[in-house]
Amino acid sequence: MRVAFLTNSILATESIAYLHSTGLLKAVGTLERNTLLRSQLEAFTSKNNLEYALFSKQSLEAELNNFLHRAKIDLAIVQTFPYKIPPSSLRIPEIGFYNVHPGPLPQYRGPDPVFWVLKNQEQAGAITLHKMEEDYDTGAIVLCESLSIHPTDTYGILNSHLAHAAPELISKFLELLRNPSRIPLIEQSASEAGFQQKPSVQSLMIDWTTHSSQDIQALTQASNPNQNGSIAFFRDVITRFLEVDVLTPEFSANLSPGTVLTADDSRGLQVKCIDKQVIRLNIVHVDEGYFTGKRFAEVFNVKIGEKFTPPSFLS
Repeated sequence: MRVAFLTNSILATESIAYLHSTGLLKAVGTLERNTLLRSQLEAFTSKNNLEYALFSKQSLEAELNNFLHRAKIDLAIVQTFPYKIPPSSLRIPEIGFYNVHPGPLPQYRGPDPVFWVLKNQEQAGAITLHKMEEDYDTGAIVLCESLSIHPTDTYGILNSHLAHAAPELISKFLELLRNPSRIPLIEQSASEAGFQQKPSVQSLMIDWTTHSSQDIQALTQASNPNQNGSIAFFRDVITRFLEVDVLTPEFSANLSPGTVLTADDSRGLQVKCIDKQVIRLNIVHVDEGYFTGKRFAEVFNVKIGEKFTPPSFLS
């Protein structure tokens, strides 16, 4: 069996290394635009005498079909590859194309399930291997491994855990291929299916009138580091939160959500939330740089009673 691997992420190198160790990997492909990954894969494939190709969106079908035929590929495995595989390409490998999807299917179809799993405060994420069809993330499921989410997991941490789990998932799949007639192909439920787009700016913005302290913390962790934090506005300036803690306030204050309650060395920069809890800002990013909450309050002379509010130009 001759296997090709397509990816656009540095996190997939563990899967590539595992497949190479089996002796089955014969070809690797990535995108022209990913210069960091390209440099690593060029060296790896050259050293190990593997077929290597760079793909562009405009010429994907011709480039991919040529790559598959040239390397005489029986099976293609895809992990974090952003382009839809053309139907003619899907038909070339005898065994087919299979995708390693970093989220539960069919509930979390789409290009960035890790963000939405964390934002939605799910208790577990998943890594799913499914047969690829013409539409995104719709093919029959072969394997799915659940991963517990720790309360402090950020996007980067969960994504890393999923990447570490991928080689074992691929290993189980290769074992199943020893008897192809027994591969479990579980059709996805259309009634449970959900497709999430890439996070928009609007989806990153904190709404102090509706978001609880837990909602803000979840959004912040889902946005760190891939979106450079959740978004709030302070004095009409975009301000990003990369780490917050949820705390019970030390005193009651009849103030609106988004109001600064403390800004000192001992208690840090604490902001009231709609659920009567507070968030303490631990890491904040503005154009001037990255700051701890305490340092941000000092540098910008933040006063108790000031508010994080929607910008006036959106009013």
